[in-house]
Amino acid sequence: MAQIDPLDALLQEALAEASKKKVKPVPTGNKDSIKGRLDQLKESFRTMFTNPDRWLPGAAIALIHKAPNGHQTLLGAFREFNHKSSTARKLCPCSGPTLIEKEEYVTGDWWLHDRVRKVIENKEHWTVHKLRFDVELTALQVFAKSVALEVRCKEAWIAEVRLAEQTTFASPEGKQFIYFPAYLDILDGMSFANKVALQDVLHKGDNQQELPL
Repeated sequence: MAQIDPLDALLQEALAEASKKKVKPVPTGNKDSIKGRLDQLKESFRTMFTNPDRWLPGAAIALIHKAPNGHQTLLGAFREFNHKSSTARKLCPCSGPTLIEKEEYVTGDWWLHDRVRKVIENKEHWTVHKLRFDVELTALQVFAKSVALEVRCKEAWIAEVRLAEQTTFASPEGKQFIYFPAYLDILDGMSFANKVALQDVLHKGDNQQELPL
């Protein structure tokens, strides 16, 4: 099934709402003239939402995806934007490290990377490591020491890094705290260096502290 352009959908809603009100009739004319006016209206409507000056930045959000089976994935840091002249709102990935102000949950497969889809769909032949590890969520500007993790691997590939328990992360200055639930997959939020360090620990077996089952 073809997907409808979100702006086209908004335009259809606006036209439907306008049709319920008393408005001046559109002057009669040939079909090309009417189509031209509708195209102008559509373009004007589209510009209203594509013009970046019409969007006001809001809070920085730690976005968490929740799948129907309960699997939760940290998507990263996003900035919300609110439209000046409507109730429209959009979320855009932050371009750099950002202090997080709140968390928000979303659903729908379009939020997910292919890696996460594969993790959700196929969990056979995994090796599970349980250990404590210092975690850096650089994009969110928060860190935590000795975090209880459940790391699922397939051969040498880290498929998932889950929090084994509810965990408190803090900003470097200790002025901001964020609480993430147990079983949240945080792999995509970890810095590249942190992922490499974790992989080294798993391969070498250094400094691992096994957790009770």
